[in-house]
Amino acid sequence: MHGAETPRPLDGLATLTVDATGVTIVPLDAALMAGQPERIAFPAIRSIAMEGDQGALTIALRAGGAYTASGDARVAEVMRAADVHGRAMPELARALRALGGRHGGAGQHAFFAPLLDARREANAGGDAALAAFDADALRARFEGEVERLAAEREPARAPARRALHARLCEAVEPLLDALVPLTEAAVAARSQPSAVPLAAWSHWCALLQRVFERADAAWIAVDAVLAAHRPSEGPPRPARSALTRFGRDVR
Repeated sequence: MHGAETPRPLDGLATLTVDATGVTIVPLDAALMAGQPERIAFPAIRSIAMEGDQGALTIALRAGGAYTASGDARVAEVMRAADVHGRAMPELARALRALGGRHGGAGQHAFFAPLLDARREANAGGDAALAAFDADALRARFEGEVERLAAEREPARAPARRALHARLCEAVEPLLDALVPLTEAAVAARSQPSAVPLAAWSHWCALLQRVFERADAAWIAVDAVLAAHRPSEGPPRPARSALTRFGRDVR
């Protein structure tokens, strides 16, 4: 085991363990103060890569430098464990403060459904989460919900429906904008056969957190638009034609 540009250089035998918060290195050589662990939290790790099935394992740090390790097949297990624990899903639903709150309003659960459904599918974390929060699919669902809300409030008059739809689109525009960088970030955050990009995963999670926050604000804005809207009357009735008697003078 070897460490570079770390608080305490390591060079000798050590064990590696991975848990939900990071990697722990426990030196075994007496020269390395055996038993004194070196803790590396996931936020401090840029990536974990491995050369071959049993090659050298490299833990690159975000602040610079890296730890390298080589050993038997158990070294590969460290990378697999880091993939599972290092790319776990963060808590996101707390950002939806309007959910169930005073800004509830009719249709609230339907509006948040795209994110809540994706969060359930993303429970396993990792690449499954990246697929569940597909930005294009989320955009399509939010746009569909806005259309549904406008059609529900203005089922009869197309001009009034279009005007309401435009105001609702303005309300959700910041949310849709927040989805844009999610696609590129998801590509970078996907694991590779030889590397786990933990820094890219953290960046994607931060962008996703912003999406949830924007969704919360968007619903408050949508609810305000709906509350202020006064549905128009039904379509104008066609004018009744008057019966007229016509005569013809044949003289």
